[in-house]
Amino acid sequence: MRRPFILACSPLILAGCAVTPWPHYEAAIRCHMDGKMQECDGDYLKAIEIGPKTQGLHASYGVHLLLEGRRDEALKEFAIEKANYPGFAPKGIDQLALGSSTPAGAGADSVSRAERSPR
Repeated sequence: MRRPFILACSPLILAGCAVTPWPHYEAAIRCHMDGKMQECDGDYLKAIEIGPKTQGLHASYGVHLLLEGRRDEALKEFAIEKANYPGFAPKGIDQLALGSSTPAGAGADSVSRAERSPR
């Protein structure tokens, strides 16, 4: 007779698993979808506090800040994203905040999202 496999976890491990930035990140994105832009900051900041290296989080927060007219703060968030993930941050993301309609590197030599994404 086979015994069922039981996964034993200590309370510390379970507590660590419960702390994730995703619920706050998702709530911040929902703010955008619901048009409640001014309510997004708290969720973005909480997500960043919990998972400061979560890929895409600083870029998303930067776009939020840019839409709120907070250009200097947006540039800081874009710089953090680029520093954390230099190979994945969109080329010229900071150019959006500087008012350029064509991001730097958006010519023929830029890598498309499909080419950059793992298959």
